[in-house]
Amino acid sequence: MNMSLKRKLSLGFLAVVICSLIITSLISNLMITKRFNEYLVEEHRVKINEVVAAIEDMYSKKNKFQGFKYDEIRRYAELNELYIEIVDINDNKVYTSGDAHLRHRNMMETMMGRGMGQMMGNMGSLNLGDYKEEKLIIKKR
Repeated sequence: MNMSLKRKLSLGFLAVVICSLIITSLISNLMITKRFNEYLVEEHRVKINEVVAAIEDMYSKKNKFQGFKYDEIRRYAELNELYIEIVDINDNKVYTSGDAHLRHRNMMETMMGRGMGQMMGNMGSLNLGDYKEEKLIIKKR
């Protein structure tokens, strides 16, 4: 088959453009995924630090925690979708936010089922990662 030089150059140029687009899209997707995961980890770390700072501000060495502060801690847990447990030096439980708000979210996703998946872009199929537990020390003021 005899192809003209113009046709050979056009096909070669088209092949190079398609290959470069494929390579560019693969590299950019990998970079975006990596940076997005780093962003999520950093956002979670900032959220935890804010909650710890708020709890440190609520804690008084003399009065310990007052009753109305427990509601505030519970709201922090619900808003940030965290399970907060406060223990003293002797590992006695001082406060726990409970996990009802976390179970409630899963229950709602289960009850809404397919309709929720269609409206929310199938958020239920997301892998939210491994469970992570951190122990942080509250500084007394």
